Amino acid sequence: MTEIVTAVAGKVSEYMVAPIGRQLGYLFCYRSHTDELRNNVQKLGKAREDEQITVDEALQRGDEIRPIVQDWLNRVEQITREAEELTMKDENNKISCFNLKSRYQLGRQASKKAQVIVEIQEARDFPDGVSYRLPPRAATFKEYESFDSRVSTLNKIMDALRDDKTKMIGVWGMGGVGKTTLLKQVVEQAKQEKLFATHVYIDVSWTREGDKIHQGISNIQQHIADMLGLKLEETLPARAGKLKERLKKEKILIVLDDIWKSVNLEDVGIPYCKDDDQKDCKILLASRDQELLLQDMCAQECFPVQHLPSEEAWQLFKMTAGDSVENDLELRPTAREVVKECQGLPVAIVTIAKALKGKNMAVWKNALEELRSSEPTNIRGVEEKVHACLELSYNHLKSNALKSLFLLCGMLSYGDIWMDDLLMYAMGLDSFDRIKSLEEARNKLVALLTTLKTSSLLLEGDYRRILGRRSVRLLFMDDDNKCVKMHDVVRDVARNIASKDPHRFVVREDDWSKTDESKYISLYCKAVHELPQRLVCPELQFLLLRSNLNINIPNTFFEGMNQLKVLDLFGMDFETLPSTLQSLANLRTLCLDSCDELRDIAGIGELKKLQVLSMMNCHIEQLPKEMGQLTNLRLLNLNNCKVLKVIPQNILSKLSGLECLFMISSFSKWEAAEVSDGESNNACLSELNHLDHLRTILIEIPDVEMIPEEDKFFQNLTSFAIFIGNFIHWGKSYERSKTLRLKGSDGSLLLRNGMRKLLEKIEEIKLSNLNGSFIGNNEKNDSTKSLFSPPVPMSFHNLKCLSISSCEGNVISILSEDGVLFGDQVSFPNLEELEISSFFMLKMIWHPQLSCEPLDKLQILRVYDCPCLVELIPSHMMQSLQNLKEVVVNDCGVLKCVFGHGEPNGENRIFPNMEILKLLHLPKLKHLFNTQDNNDMRYFLSKFKDFHRMKELLIINCGMPLDKEVSFSSNLEMLKLESFSKLNEIAFENPQKLRILSLEKLPKLSSIVSHKDGNASKICLLSLFMFEIFHSLEFLCIIDCKMEDRRDVDTPANGIVLSNEKVPFFDGGVSDYEAFQSRVPIFDKIMDALRDDNINCIGVVGIGGVGKTTLIKQVAHQAMQEKLFTTQVYIDLSSMTGHSDELGEKVISKIQKKFANVMGWNVEDWFWKESIEEVENERYYHRAVELKKRLKREKILIILDDIWKEIYDLEKIGIPSSCKDDDENECKVVLTCRDGEGEQLCKDMGAQICFPMDTLQPEEAWTLFQKTALGVDFVVEKNPEVRSIAQQVVEECEGLPISLVTNAKALKDETQLAVWKNALEEIRSCAVGKKVCSGCLGKGDHFKSLLLLCGMLNNGDISIDHLLQYAIGLDLFDPIEKLEQARERLLEFVEILKDDHCPKDRHNFVRMHHVVYDVVSEIASKDPRSFVFREDVVGLEEWSETNESKSCTFISLHCKAINDQLPQALVCPKLQFFLLRGNPFLNIPNTFFQGMKKLQVLDLSRMRFEEPPSSLYSLSNLRTLCLDWCYRLVNIAGIGKLTKLKVLNLVNTAIKQLPDDMSHLTNLRLLDLSDSKELEVIPLNVLSSLSKLECLFMINMFPKWEKKGDHQSNAYLSQLKHLSCLTTLNIGIPDVKLLPEDIRFENLTRYAIHIGGCWQELRRTDRTLKLKKVNISLYLGDEIRKLLERSEELELDELSGTKHVLQYPSDGESFLELKHLKVIRSPKIQYIIDSIYQHTFLQHSAPFPLLESLVLMELENLQQVWHERSIPRGSFGNLKTLKVSSCHKLRYLFPLSTARGLSQLENMKIKECNAMEQIISYEKESGDEYDGSNLELFPNLRTLKLNYLPKLINFIPELDTNARPKDSSVNHKVLLFKLEKLKLDHVPKLKDVRNPEGPFGCLPSLQTLWVWPDIYSNLPRFSPNF
Repeated sequence: MTEIVTAVAGKVSEYMVAPIGRQLGYLFCYRSHTDELRNNVQKLGKAREDEQITVDEALQRGDEIRPIVQDWLNRVEQITREAEELTMKDENNKISCFNLKSRYQLGRQASKKAQVIVEIQEARDFPDGVSYRLPPRAATFKEYESFDSRVSTLNKIMDALRDDKTKMIGVWGMGGVGKTTLLKQVVEQAKQEKLFATHVYIDVSWTREGDKIHQGISNIQQHIADMLGLKLEETLPARAGKLKERLKKEKILIVLDDIWKSVNLEDVGIPYCKDDDQKDCKILLASRDQELLLQDMCAQECFPVQHLPSEEAWQLFKMTAGDSVENDLELRPTAREVVKECQGLPVAIVTIAKALKGKNMAVWKNALEELRSSEPTNIRGVEEKVHACLELSYNHLKSNALKSLFLLCGMLSYGDIWMDDLLMYAMGLDSFDRIKSLEEARNKLVALLTTLKTSSLLLEGDYRRILGRRSVRLLFMDDDNKCVKMHDVVRDVARNIASKDPHRFVVREDDWSKTDESKYISLYCKAVHELPQRLVCPELQFLLLRSNLNINIPNTFFEGMNQLKVLDLFGMDFETLPSTLQSLANLRTLCLDSCDELRDIAGIGELKKLQVLSMMNCHIEQLPKEMGQLTNLRLLNLNNCKVLKVIPQNILSKLSGLECLFMISSFSKWEAAEVSDGESNNACLSELNHLDHLRTILIEIPDVEMIPEEDKFFQNLTSFAIFIGNFIHWGKSYERSKTLRLKGSDGSLLLRNGMRKLLEKIEEIKLSNLNGSFIGNNEKNDSTKSLFSPPVPMSFHNLKCLSISSCEGNVISILSEDGVLFGDQVSFPNLEELEISSFFMLKMIWHPQLSCEPLDKLQILRVYDCPCLVELIPSHMMQSLQNLKEVVVNDCGVLKCVFGHGEPNGENRIFPNMEILKLLHLPKLKHLFNTQDNNDMRYFLSKFKDFHRMKELLIINCGMPLDKEVSFSSNLEMLKLESFSKLNEIAFENPQKLRILSLEKLPKLSSIVSHKDGNASKICLLSLFMFEIFHSLEFLCIIDCKMEDRRDVDTPANGIVLSNEKVPFFDGGVSDYEAFQSRVPIFDKIMDALRDDNINCIGVVGIGGVGKTTLIKQVAHQAMQEKLFTTQVYIDLSSMTGHSDELGEKVISKIQKKFANVMGWNVEDWFWKESIEEVENERYYHRAVELKKRLKREKILIILDDIWKEIYDLEKIGIPSSCKDDDENECKVVLTCRDGEGEQLCKDMGAQICFPMDTLQPEEAWTLFQKTALGVDFVVEKNPEVRSIAQQVVEECEGLPISLVTNAKALKDETQLAVWKNALEEIRSCAVGKKVCSGCLGKGDHFKSLLLLCGMLNNGDISIDHLLQYAIGLDLFDPIEKLEQARERLLEFVEILKDDHCPKDRHNFVRMHHVVYDVVSEIASKDPRSFVFREDVVGLEEWSETNESKSCTFISLHCKAINDQLPQALVCPKLQFFLLRGNPFLNIPNTFFQGMKKLQVLDLSRMRFEEPPSSLYSLSNLRTLCLDWCYRLVNIAGIGKLTKLKVLNLVNTAIKQLPDDMSHLTNLRLLDLSDSKELEVIPLNVLSSLSKLECLFMINMFPKWEKKGDHQSNAYLSQLKHLSCLTTLNIGIPDVKLLPEDIRFENLTRYAIHIGGCWQELRRTDRTLKLKKVNISLYLGDEIRKLLERSEELELDELSGTKHVLQYPSDGESFLELKHLKVIRSPKIQYIIDSIYQHTFLQHSAPFPLLESLVLMELENLQQVWHERSIPRGSFGNLKTLKVSSCHKLRYLFPLSTARGLSQLENMKIKECNAMEQIISYEKESGDEYDGSNLELFPNLRTLKLNYLPKLINFIPELDTNARPKDSSVNHKVLLFKLEKLKLDHVPKLKDVRNPEGPFGCLPSLQTLWVWPDIYSNLPRFSPNF
């Protein structure tokens, strides 16, 4: 009990007494508590100071303080502050002993604080230390500039980083290309996407130094460990092990940049393997060496980094150099050129931009010159940063062979370098040690170049865009082994290295200095006209010489080059080899390619060490016998030596070391067998049997009989392309290095031993025109015979490509009715491509029992034009052809199914690899698969979306049905569907990849369904939404599809409607057609016939001039409106008349070509197939076959107008017949013929119905007469008598439209009653046909004579110049004194003669309607003066004895027969006019003209005689003599006897010297010597003696003008001043320096003066001046300046001496008469017009008021059209045509104020102007008001073409936002109401024309819209046809 009490008492004391005691202690002992607090604070302070020392040391080391330590320090600081505040309170407030409460509180607080301090002190225990080391922070790369060209590479790298299977990724590229910058961007992107927890970037450029590898590995380990906060051991293996274990647990990206040598990642500790315990460590490597990354570092993916495109290069340059390069207009062109020289290399761009930033213009220009000269030594940083960077790559090359090859490439051209060039050079230089054969050398070269490419020192060349000068493709067939290219900056580095010893490579342009110690010289002579006599270079081994001038190589030139090994003289001009070339005893390679003048290489046998001889494209005719001494020759190239006819026997057989022989398009005169004697014998192919080392051959053998029986040279060939048979140029192509092409043989050749062994190696065989089985046993008793049917099993193991074409003739007998191509004994285990074409009797390709296995590698199957083929792939072959990727079937008329049994089902897809399927023109095709299910096509096509690899699908004009809905896969890139009547909807899974979409003749198709992201969208055709969905579209064609609702569909570019029809139609509209009532019935009947499916051919018959042509034009127009046809073809046959079978064939050929041109087909393409190589006069037949085939595919309306008897067979032309049961023929033909036999002719040609056409009713005739003679109403109202006569005139015309029209135009505006009466009398005296020209006949005798004269000329174009010359000779215009007056009278006559049926075809020509021609010819034959027109000379001698000949005054003799002979004399005493045409070889007897004493006009043009008949000179009354185009005429001595001669034409003759007696022709008024290019001598006094000469024509001839001075032997220009009557001058002056100072041109009224070059004469105006290569500042004299003032046409070419073309107003004042201005190829020109003073605008007329065309081409530095001042209003007001191209500094064309005045502009074409930003500029200071709203400009513009304008943003500038009125439209546009054709080609920055934000507003007249994208653009191309 006591114990319990004691325990209870203890607890009570514990819980009650102790607390009470503590509380009392706070009260009574508060002082001791505060003292204890002070002591504890002091102790804590010391502890904190001690700890702080440790912390400070850690911070100085860069360590991070541990959070627990920092927290402790913070607590110490806080508790110390609180304790100090408490003790200060005690000291400041002396507490009284009676203040019990304050004492208690203070004691209690002090006790508590002291306890806390004790606890804090006890917490000072940090076992891990006070700090830790922070891993280095990963760098951030925010300053990276992202260029578009880098985005794709960056995305690919990011995809690889996201791929769990990819651990090692490589990036490679040349030094300075931007690899590091790209890697930094990759790291930044990876951070943003949080792909990795840690990123480590390490520069390992030290790897290029082998002695630093050990230390480098340690550095890598430490860098990674620091990033991970990992402590590493001392030894490398231990560090690697620890690091590897840690990295397996980390998701880390390790970037090793600039790696040069392989680094073992295991030694580093980086785990590169697919261990299961590896978390995710990825390595990204960057190097210059692709091979290092792929092979040594085992990168799984490797991405190249290329140089920047030009625009991105410019952006980088601007960013670095500052905005001044963009804003400074003077500096910008130079800056652009500087950037161009950098070739997109970022390190060069940045370095040079920094060096030039802020520098003046002189520094910039100097830098540009240094860059162009490859010696930029004065540009700061280039040597250290750019060249040094790239030189590292060179120094790192592992072998001297690589270095030498690199330096050799640096010496060669600035573009692509052909591999065969390098091979020939390397062979000559002995660059490859221990090489025994050319094949080994080739392989070695490829290996070395591959290393240079993977080392980023060479780039892949583009062999497709360069014309191969060697073209030895057989040695280098791979696309990546044809040519290489060196970056310009790398080339500069290479040449810099090469110029130093011991290499001594020298590259010079026109500089022969400092070459004496050189070993390698490359000289490009651009301005050197002669070479030194000798080039002393005793150490020289390599010489390459180029020149663009015809410079001579001195015979002693090569004397100082005894060590020369390689000599390349490509394109030099010399006929024989320089004599010292033979002394080059060490020469191993000699290249004489394209030495066009080379004829003789005698002496070449002295070059005993020669190994390579190339004479490609030379014109040598015979090889010298000495060539047999070249026993060391390994390569001989004679390609394209097309005139090589003789290779002496045994030369080739002596070339014992020959390994390569190239002779394509070269020597073909092989002897059939060796002949022992006879010097004329040529080489034979058996000589090749002696060439034991021959391994490569490219040869053409015209005849199989030339191949010897012993053909062992075939056995050893490793590379070959052998062409046996006659091949045209296009047929000599090959794609593989083992190719045989055989044409016109029976295949027995292939059974010979040598050829059989060759077949075992062959990879490509092309067979054509076979005469029998290729390899077969035709005696085999088999019901199924084959072309390939060997007697024993045979396998073509290496054959990859087989092509068979045009097999007919004897092959037909091989194939029975069940015949197939391949028998069961033949196999092609590796065949990849099979093509069969024009195999007319083929029904099956494979034998029914053929095994499946041999064709399992076939990928491409193409079949063309096999009209009997029934099935393409039979059922038993289906399984073996599962690797097919492409199937094309075209023109197989009876093919009913493509594939045999088998349907796509489940997972077993048929043809899972199919990418391309093209089915074209298969009218009988019913099924794709040979099944009983008629819906197999629907099933197959509806499942097209399951064919995931299908890229191209074309189904055109096939007879099979197609369901209403069809779906396609997302990978489809091209889709073309045509002629499916039921299809109304097509669907795409995702059309993002679709580039080409063509839908034709789908009448029910109205929409497209797009399934994107699981959502289906129905899109109307041509809607704006359609273009948004198909954003990759490049080509779109929609023709004859359902478009009823298209008006409600958003169409491109505000109202542009793409046409739904394709109607290229004939010239000449029908808008003026008068729909007379009498024409309506026949019009309706013809239209009904066109709508009738049973009628294919229609005839329209009527007399000439009744209006058949006008009617059928209206019919065609109506058919177009009703869309009855897709295409219309109109051909006028009135001038295509033949007079023999031969001429008939020519007419047929013309018609066929006309068809092809209208349809857009290339006729010549039809003959590239080797099945069609017949002579020219048989080609029309093959054209007919092809034409008929094509026309059957189209629904075409063919109009053949004005048929004559000579054109009688439509089948001959190729027009399908009108057979009613021909369901394939949708063509319809309309024929028009004249009355008489016309109806029968139409029926003979197949017309099923004919419609006769009658004349007009009287009321209709009067209406037509009034409408044509516009002034007749006024005349009739004024004079009733005239009205009465006019009505009688109309009555006499009897309703014939041609008569009404011609007479109405003749009497148009005529007011004299006498003229009307005379016309009426003439009409009454004529038959109906003659009434067509009675109005003209009533005009007077001179008009009648001219009209009848026209009827004597050819029914075609009639030259006005010829008419004038004839009229002058006949004195028709007497008493006119001047030629100019006569010309005016003649033009007046022509205007009267002209009407709608006699159009003025082109400048200076007219043509007579055929009806008028017939009538005039008939009138002329009955005229009292007797006009005679004959087409033969039969009976001419007898006729000359008749009375008719005695009175005949005009004869036109057209001799067409070749055997025609003229009589010895033609006695026509009254004859005044004689014209001889036809057979140019017709012999004219010397006495022929003796009986024509009164002859005044004689035209013997185009006759072929060397001198005129002697009797010609007895024609004393002759006034006009035409000897044009007598190009054998060399002598006209005696011409001086014709003293009355007024006109002498000697155009295009062979006369070399004018005779002295020409000075006697003092009455001569016109002399035409144009195009007589052989003329070299004009005696001094001849021209000056022609005192009455008014017209002189000397264009394109006589370059021998001399300067006035002493000892002249030839004419000089000063003599022209003696010709006081001269008013017309056409002359060519080769050099402006020949112009004398005293020459005068003031009397000229018509001229064409061409100075400085050879020009084509195209006369559009009467006053033309053309200047070429003229320095205006030196040679533009006063007379030429005066011509400027009066010229109507001005052309300036290669102008120099000025920055501007014309100065306004001083040059030519305002150019008031100028109509055409053309400025081309003048790099100095900066402005076309430079205005001088602004105030002169007020004093002068607006310039160029009549200018119609302005052409500016190749003006590199053109900046503005008009400089300094605004162009005066009213300038260029008549401009109709504007063409600008290749003006790369032109930013805009005209200011807005000028553009508003171009009201007549019809055609505008802007092309290749790289700086063009807008077409029209707006200059506020010009005062032109512009608020940014829509503008109506160019009201007559019909054609606008903008091509290759990379910077063009808009048509007009966007108005600055601050300047735009508030109510103005932001999206201002140009409104072009009459624009019909718009072509936009490569304008990537131009706003999309389909977009409402685009540059163009309303385009209501647009007919054709063509948009073609830039390579980076998404704009599609449209090609609608209207």
